Amino acid sequence: MSNVLLFGASGFLGQEVMEKLIASGHQLTAITRSFDPENSKKFRPDVDWVEADLYQADQWKELLNDHTVVINLVGMVKEEPEKGLTYDKVILGAAKVIADVMADKSDHHYIYVSTHLEGLATPEGYRKAKKEAEDYLLAQSFKTSIVRPSMMYGPGKAGTSERAQAILEKMDPASPAWAGRPIAVEKVAQTIANIVNGKTDQTIFENDDMA
Repeated sequence: MSNVLLFGASGFLGQEVMEKLIASGHQLTAITRSFDPENSKKFRPDVDWVEADLYQADQWKELLNDHTVVINLVGMVKEEPEKGLTYDKVILGAAKVIADVMADKSDHHYIYVSTHLEGLATPEGYRKAKKEAEDYLLAQSFKTSIVRPSMMYGPGKAGTSERAQAILEKMDPASPAWAGRPIAVEKVAQTIANIVNGKTDQTIFENDDMA
Protein backbone atom coordinates (compact mmCIF):
# COMPACT_ATOMS: atom_id res chain seq x y z
CA MET A 1 0.00 0.00 0.00
CA SER A 2 1.05 3.59 -0.59
CA ASN A 3 1.57 6.61 1.61
CA VAL A 4 -0.55 9.26 -0.08
CA LEU A 5 -0.32 13.03 0.31
CA LEU A 6 -3.54 14.88 -0.51
CA PHE A 7 -4.21 18.53 -1.25
CA GLY A 8 -7.86 19.62 -1.26
CA ALA A 9 -8.96 16.59 0.74
CA SER A 10 -11.71 18.34 2.68
CA GLY A 11 -13.77 19.22 -0.40
CA PHE A 12 -16.60 17.42 -2.18
CA LEU A 13 -14.40 15.11 -4.23
CA GLY A 14 -11.81 14.88 -1.46
CA GLN A 15 -14.26 13.27 0.93
CA GLU A 16 -15.00 10.52 -1.58
CA VAL A 17 -11.35 10.01 -2.46
CA MET A 18 -10.41 9.57 1.18
CA GLU A 19 -13.11 6.96 1.66
CA LYS A 20 -11.96 4.94 -1.37
CA LEU A 21 -8.28 5.07 -0.48
CA ILE A 22 -8.76 4.20 3.16
CA ALA A 23 -10.92 1.24 2.13
CA SER A 24 -7.99 0.10 -0.05
CA GLY A 25 -5.62 0.24 2.93
CA HIS A 26 -3.56 3.29 2.01
CA GLN A 27 -2.10 5.64 4.62
CA LEU A 28 -3.30 9.20 4.03
CA THR A 29 -1.84 12.56 4.99
CA ALA A 30 -3.88 15.63 4.09
CA ILE A 31 -2.70 19.22 3.94
CA THR A 32 -5.17 21.80 5.19
CA ARG A 33 -4.92 25.46 6.12
CA SER A 34 -7.44 25.10 8.92
CA PHE A 35 -7.96 21.87 10.88
CA ASP A 36 -11.08 21.41 12.99
CA PRO A 37 -10.86 18.25 15.13
CA GLU A 38 -14.46 18.75 16.23
CA ASN A 39 -15.68 18.24 12.67
CA SER A 40 -14.85 14.54 12.42
CA LYS A 41 -17.09 14.08 9.38
CA LYS A 42 -15.05 16.47 7.27
CA PHE A 43 -11.71 15.90 8.99
CA ARG A 44 -11.67 12.13 9.35
CA PRO A 45 -9.75 10.85 12.39
CA ASP A 46 -8.24 8.03 10.33
CA VAL A 47 -6.36 10.60 8.21
CA ASP A 48 -3.21 12.40 9.34
CA TRP A 49 -4.12 16.08 8.99
CA VAL A 50 -1.27 18.58 8.69
CA GLU A 51 -1.96 22.30 9.01
CA ALA A 52 0.11 24.05 6.35
CA ASP A 53 -0.11 26.59 3.56
CA LEU A 54 0.22 24.86 0.18
CA TYR A 55 2.01 27.92 -1.21
CA GLN A 56 4.60 27.81 1.59
CA ALA A 57 6.29 24.61 0.48
CA ASP A 58 8.79 24.66 3.36
CA GLN A 59 5.86 23.84 5.65
CA TRP A 60 5.16 20.47 4.00
CA LYS A 61 7.87 19.48 1.51
CA GLU A 62 9.60 17.10 3.95
CA LEU A 63 6.48 14.92 3.78
CA LEU A 64 7.52 13.92 0.25
CA ASN A 65 10.35 11.89 1.73
CA ASP A 66 7.88 9.17 2.70
CA HIS A 67 4.85 9.97 0.51
CA THR A 68 5.41 8.84 -3.07
CA VAL A 69 1.87 9.47 -4.32
CA VAL A 70 0.57 13.05 -4.38
CA ILE A 71 -3.02 13.92 -5.27
CA ASN A 72 -4.00 17.49 -6.12
CA LEU A 73 -7.74 18.13 -5.77
CA VAL A 74 -7.38 21.90 -5.33
CA GLY A 75 -9.60 24.07 -7.48
CA MET A 76 -12.39 26.61 -7.79
CA VAL A 77 -14.82 27.35 -10.58
CA LYS A 78 -15.52 31.00 -9.73
CA GLU A 79 -12.77 33.54 -9.23
CA GLU A 80 -12.78 35.99 -6.32
CA PRO A 81 -10.04 38.43 -7.35
CA GLU A 82 -10.81 40.79 -4.47
CA LYS A 83 -9.63 37.99 -2.16
CA GLY A 84 -6.67 37.11 -4.36
CA LEU A 85 -8.40 33.92 -5.51
CA THR A 86 -7.75 33.78 -9.23
CA TYR A 87 -7.49 30.84 -11.63
CA ASP A 88 -3.83 31.66 -12.10
CA LYS A 89 -3.12 31.27 -8.38
CA VAL A 90 -5.54 28.61 -7.20
CA ILE A 91 -5.40 26.29 -10.21
CA LEU A 92 -2.19 26.85 -12.15
CA GLY A 93 -0.16 28.27 -9.27
CA ALA A 94 -1.01 25.48 -6.84
CA ALA A 95 -0.26 22.80 -9.41
CA LYS A 96 3.14 24.38 -10.11
CA VAL A 97 4.11 24.79 -6.45
CA ILE A 98 3.56 21.09 -5.81
CA ALA A 99 5.27 20.06 -9.05
CA ASP A 100 8.31 22.23 -8.41
CA VAL A 101 8.86 20.61 -5.01
CA MET A 102 8.60 17.20 -6.68
CA ALA A 103 10.91 18.14 -9.57
CA ASP A 104 13.79 15.91 -8.47
CA LYS A 105 11.60 13.00 -7.37
CA SER A 106 11.31 10.91 -10.52
CA ASP A 107 10.02 7.95 -8.50
CA HIS A 108 6.94 9.91 -7.35
CA HIS A 109 3.47 9.95 -8.87
CA TYR A 110 1.40 13.14 -9.24
CA ILE A 111 -2.35 12.63 -9.74
CA TYR A 112 -4.03 15.81 -10.93
CA VAL A 113 -7.77 16.45 -11.15
CA SER A 114 -8.37 18.69 -14.15
CA THR A 115 -11.69 19.19 -15.95
CA HIS A 116 -13.50 18.30 -19.16
CA LEU A 117 -11.65 20.70 -21.43
CA GLU A 118 -14.17 20.70 -24.28
CA GLY A 119 -17.16 21.67 -22.15
CA LEU A 120 -18.72 25.10 -22.14
CA ALA A 121 -20.40 24.86 -18.74
CA THR A 122 -17.29 26.20 -16.99
CA PRO A 123 -15.56 29.56 -17.61
CA GLU A 124 -12.97 29.68 -20.36
CA GLY A 125 -10.35 30.99 -17.94
CA TYR A 126 -10.92 28.01 -15.67
CA ARG A 127 -10.41 25.51 -18.49
CA LYS A 128 -7.37 27.42 -19.74
CA ALA A 129 -5.72 27.31 -16.31
CA LYS A 130 -6.42 23.58 -16.00
CA LYS A 131 -4.89 22.90 -19.42
CA GLU A 132 -1.81 24.95 -18.62
CA ALA A 133 -1.42 23.01 -15.37
CA GLU A 134 -1.71 19.72 -17.26
CA ASP A 135 0.96 20.77 -19.75
CA TYR A 136 3.30 21.82 -16.96
CA LEU A 137 2.93 18.52 -15.12
CA LEU A 138 3.33 16.35 -18.21
CA ALA A 139 6.68 18.04 -18.90
CA GLN A 140 8.13 16.88 -15.56
CA SER A 141 10.23 13.79 -14.86
CA PHE A 142 7.84 12.24 -12.35
CA LYS A 143 4.84 10.15 -13.38
CA THR A 144 1.66 12.13 -13.95
CA SER A 145 -1.96 10.96 -14.19
CA ILE A 146 -4.69 13.41 -15.17
CA VAL A 147 -8.39 12.97 -14.42
CA ARG A 148 -10.80 15.18 -16.39
CA PRO A 149 -14.30 15.01 -14.90
CA SER A 150 -17.12 17.26 -15.99
CA MET A 151 -19.74 18.45 -13.47
CA MET A 152 -19.68 16.08 -10.50
CA TYR A 153 -22.76 15.21 -8.51
CA GLY A 154 -23.61 13.19 -5.45
CA PRO A 155 -25.31 13.22 -2.04
CA GLY A 156 -22.32 14.96 -0.44
CA LYS A 157 -23.19 18.24 -2.16
CA ALA A 158 -26.78 19.38 -1.85
CA GLY A 159 -28.74 19.88 -5.06
CA THR A 160 -26.13 18.45 -7.42
CA SER A 161 -27.88 15.15 -8.02
CA GLU A 162 -31.14 16.85 -8.93
CA ARG A 163 -29.39 19.32 -11.21
CA ALA A 164 -27.42 16.54 -12.89
CA GLN A 165 -30.56 14.48 -13.46
CA ALA A 166 -32.29 17.44 -15.10
CA ILE A 167 -29.31 17.93 -17.42
CA LEU A 168 -29.02 14.23 -18.28
CA GLU A 169 -32.71 14.01 -19.21
CA LYS A 170 -32.16 16.66 -21.86
CA MET A 171 -29.02 15.10 -23.35
CA ASP A 172 -28.79 12.67 -26.25
CA PRO A 173 -26.31 9.84 -25.50
CA ALA A 174 -25.53 9.73 -29.22
CA SER A 175 -24.49 13.39 -29.38
CA PRO A 176 -20.89 14.65 -29.01
CA ALA A 177 -22.01 16.62 -25.94
CA TRP A 178 -22.56 13.33 -24.08
CA ALA A 179 -18.79 13.14 -23.47
CA GLY A 180 -19.18 16.07 -21.09
CA ARG A 181 -22.25 14.82 -19.25
CA PRO A 182 -22.48 15.15 -15.46
CA ILE A 183 -20.64 12.35 -13.67
CA ALA A 184 -21.13 10.82 -10.23
CA VAL A 185 -18.42 11.94 -7.82
CA GLU A 186 -18.15 8.33 -6.65
CA LYS A 187 -16.98 7.29 -10.14
CA VAL A 188 -14.30 9.97 -10.20
CA ALA A 189 -13.07 8.97 -6.75
CA GLN A 190 -12.99 5.29 -7.74
CA THR A 191 -10.94 6.17 -10.82
CA ILE A 192 -8.41 7.95 -8.62
CA ALA A 193 -8.34 4.95 -6.28
CA ASN A 194 -7.75 2.64 -9.26
CA ILE A 195 -4.79 4.77 -10.31
CA VAL A 196 -3.28 4.66 -6.82
CA ASN A 197 -3.95 0.92 -6.63
CA GLY A 198 -1.95 0.40 -9.83
CA LYS A 199 -4.89 -1.00 -11.78
CA THR A 200 -4.19 1.19 -14.82
CA ASP A 201 -1.22 2.78 -16.57
CA GLN A 202 -3.37 5.20 -18.54
CA THR A 203 -2.25 8.85 -18.34
CA ILE A 204 -5.41 10.85 -19.09
CA PHE A 205 -8.91 9.89 -18.01
CA GLU A 206 -12.01 11.41 -19.62
CA ASN A 207 -15.57 10.78 -18.41
CA ASP A 208 -15.88 7.65 -20.56
CA ASP A 209 -12.73 6.19 -18.99
CA MET A 210 -13.94 6.46 -15.42
CA ALA A 211 -14.98 3.50 -13.29
